[in-house]
Amino acid sequence: MAKCAVVSPDQVAQAVDAAFAGKQAYRPTLMLAYGPPGAGKTTIVRQYMNKANIDEKQVIEVSVDAILERLGEFRQRLDQLPPRPTDRTDLQVWRQARSDIYKLYRECGGDHAFADILVRALAGRYDIVYETTGANITATPYELHRAQSLGYHTVILYPFVPLATTLERVVRREEKTGQVAANEDFITEAFMLAQDNLIPLAADVDDIYLYDNLEQPQLVFHYWKEYTYEGTHVRGECLECRSKVLTELSETLRTWITGFCAHCARAT
Repeated sequence: MAKCAVVSPDQVAQAVDAAFAGKQAYRPTLMLAYGPPGAGKTTIVRQYMNKANIDEKQVIEVSVDAILERLGEFRQRLDQLPPRPTDRTDLQVWRQARSDIYKLYRECGGDHAFADILVRALAGRYDIVYETTGANITATPYELHRAQSLGYHTVILYPFVPLATTLERVVRREEKTGQVAANEDFITEAFMLAQDNLIPLAADVDDIYLYDNLEQPQLVFHYWKEYTYEGTHVRGECLECRSKVLTELSETLRTWITGFCAHCARAT
């Protein structure tokens, strides 16, 4: 042991630090594309990736809708249905038939593939887009914690538009692309629950970006884990500070949404 006295523990530590000096490991990102159908999640995700210099071609998309399009004869089964009717009663029957096909393929493989893709993407440290309506976040905190334990930067991207706009966009998308449209009751419920569920999720992510996505996307609020509260730089790990920050986020979110919706009502 005495012969090793020529090198102190501090010198060893300094040598280790020097090996990493000026270098930065790549930290993958998990982007939680958050919000009801028709909110414009795809647009916002692409804008974020562009600004964050994330290569879209290398990103793994964890989305039920995208998965179903790759599953067996899902699209063929949809295309075998009659064209979209104009009569209101016939339209309801047509939509129900499409919804039944959607549920069948989701239950018989879509949900399983969703989980498998996420596990494989995390293991490979790929950048990930994880899509959720925000209506049910039971498993979401677990997935966020799992990603963070693997060194991921976790982000919520939440495009907000009025409920009437989301409903209109879903119908237009159904007419244009043939994508299976969620029913109006589900969209309305998801619209409300996404707002309520955002605050609990804030404790589990590094960043939240809230966008006005009615016309051209505009960033209107950014919450991050290291946050300035009342002029003081605080870290999210400080529970008291975090509680205050989340309260501020909640108040800001609700105030902005209320004002935004009032503005839209006046505009119409």
